[in-house]
Amino acid sequence: MAGTIPIWLTGINGGVVVSLTPQTVNASTGVLADTTPVQTVTADLEECDVSAELSNEEISAMTSGRQNEVGLQDRWTIRMVEIMKKASPVSKLLTAYGGADYHKAIFTRGGQTWTGYVLRKSVSEGVRKGKSTVTLETATVDAGALATYV
Repeated sequence: MAGTIPIWLTGINGGVVVSLTPQTVNASTGVLADTTPVQTVTADLEECDVSAELSNEEISAMTSGRQNEVGLQDRWTIRMVEIMKKASPVSKLLTAYGGADYHKAIFTRGGQTWTGYVLRKSVSEGVRKGKSTVTLETATVDAGALATYV
């Protein structure tokens, strides 16, 4: 997944909208599909941060006295921050977190769109810089051909 998350999606921008559609996992095939009925939530984000970490394992010959770290896979995390509003006192991100483990995430800013699949990791609510916020942290999921990049 390296390099597939567009740069316009990251940072403090206040112009990114995310739509999160809960996914069900087919027990026999593992395929992700929209829940029935579809229950998409849409949130305006104040911040959207993307980070990556290469997971690795030490693999070396038993006769070697040297450590040999081998990179295995990229772990991508997307952190979203929503500002709570008086008109809508229930957080859209908090609603999504409780709705399902996996979501189809569609990020939109202007005419640009990025679609991918994410696994919920953590959610927190607090006051930052005088604003009530909800932060949702997700990990990207390799959905194969299901992920689209436009």
